[in-house]
Amino acid sequence: DKEKNMDDWDVKGQERLVPLDLVMDYPVEWEFWRVLRDLIQNFYDSIGYKQFHREFEYQYTSEKDGAITLIMKSRNHPFSFEWLTYFGGSTKTGKEGYIGTYGEGFKVSALCLVRMGCTFTMESQDWKLSPCIYTKEIDGRKTRMLGYHIWDRKDDGATTLIVRGIGASHQKEIEEGLLNFFYPENPLFGKELADTKDYAIYERSKMRIPDRSIWPEQERGLLYFRYLARGILPFPLIILAKTQKQESIEKRDRDTLYPFQVPALVYKVAKSMSPEDSYVLLNRLKKYWADVPIISKKEVVSLNTWYYVICQLVRNISDDSRLPEKLLQEHPNLLWLERTGFDAQLNKSICRAREWHHAIGGKEKIVSPVFRLLGVPSLREQYRTYMEQTAFITPDSQQMEMGKILADTYEQIVPEHLHQGETPPLIIIGSYKGSPMEFCRREYGKKRKRGEINRKYQVERIVMEPSDYERARFRESFLKYCMGRFRAFGTDRSDRMTMLLTHLGSWMYRNRSILEEAQKKWEAAADET
Repeated sequence: DKEKNMDDWDVKGQERLVPLDLVMDYPVEWEFWRVLRDLIQNFYDSIGYKQFHREFEYQYTSEKDGAITLIMKSRNHPFSFEWLTYFGGSTKTGKEGYIGTYGEGFKVSALCLVRMGCTFTMESQDWKLSPCIYTKEIDGRKTRMLGYHIWDRKDDGATTLIVRGIGASHQKEIEEGLLNFFYPENPLFGKELADTKDYAIYERSKMRIPDRSIWPEQERGLLYFRYLARGILPFPLIILAKTQKQESIEKRDRDTLYPFQVPALVYKVAKSMSPEDSYVLLNRLKKYWADVPIISKKEVVSLNTWYYVICQLVRNISDDSRLPEKLLQEHPNLLWLERTGFDAQLNKSICRAREWHHAIGGKEKIVSPVFRLLGVPSLREQYRTYMEQTAFITPDSQQMEMGKILADTYEQIVPEHLHQGETPPLIIIGSYKGSPMEFCRREYGKKRKRGEINRKYQVERIVMEPSDYERARFRESFLKYCMGRFRAFGTDRSDRMTMLLTHLGSWMYRNRSILEEAQKKWEAAADET
């Protein structure tokens, strides 16, 4: 149509102008695939994802000049005229099952289509429209604006969009346009695994994901957020996040997610998953079972990791009385190992356990520490058992008696609140040059009680050398034993260890009579043959 001045339109008759107040040089440049997605989305929101496949007609034809004509149609799902006219607000905002929020998509799509040289008509209920350009005087200057040319029509129950003049180069994008949307009959979808109010999970079909920059061919799964494809999954599943919120990606442009945002959104889905669905997803993420967060001085925490998703899934499964045993039966060769951190001694212990496992040709799969919740055995525990059986000996009756004297003296001299009801550790004998922390088990989730120092480890073994049982070494052996017990609160170089050893001196001085009596018992036990 020829451009008209706004004042030239007949607003009283059947033909009229609806101005959008959208200037033609509005600073937005959408590619065709993006325009196509937003046009389809208006029908999707009107019909709903459950009926979308059955009640949405989508076809195109190639004209003699090579241009493509695209037709979208539905029946008994009228469009609200408000969706197509108001800019920055919409009746769709916040409603379940809708992709659109602000009602801007159709208006911007119309603008971009006109710029591309395309024409279109849209009709629903008792109206029909096509885009037009009109001029409006603003501050004494004529400005080209986008509006709708509106006609009245008889309502026949159909809603139809016809776009003409599309370039032939966009044919592939048209063929793949519906794959962006979540609906059960989507050819990328396979078997339904779960469908709840918060999420849905489907198998991936054998159909190849379209090879475009937003669909890397080497990846295998898709993540849908608010019913629109938003990210790539590194495993063959379709996941829909229905109710989860992700402020960093809830934007009007609805672009593809960054790689680090995908695990973050799946984590939120995992928090609402049942144990059964968590078990299914955990098995699909098997190659990430050993993932740990990367912590360094340059990067405090790595967001591009599946570690947090794995942890949440395992916690979900641990709430079920049956599934942990099922996992151990299906995956019997698992061992969990702590992740390295800022504790140098513990890091050495972890590395020695890993090296030992490699040296003996261990076939078990090493997984992250959270798998302990499912009953998976510890690699360090197995390594420690091996060391006890090969490098240490069990104390004889005389040494056991002398060890009992050390334990009884500790209980009498060290304040009771430091015992915290722990089981006294066993004493083993050997000339061991490794870290004593290898015989301490990290305690997780232990709540701190008022008036107590928080215990970090369960001390299970204290290593003593044969020379520690000599008659004249009671004081030295007692200090060594106390230091072994204090490792429940920190490593040898920790501030807590320094504090406890400082206090130990005053405790021993105040209870010197108890020490003198214990030393007599020690010497008497050493004299026995």
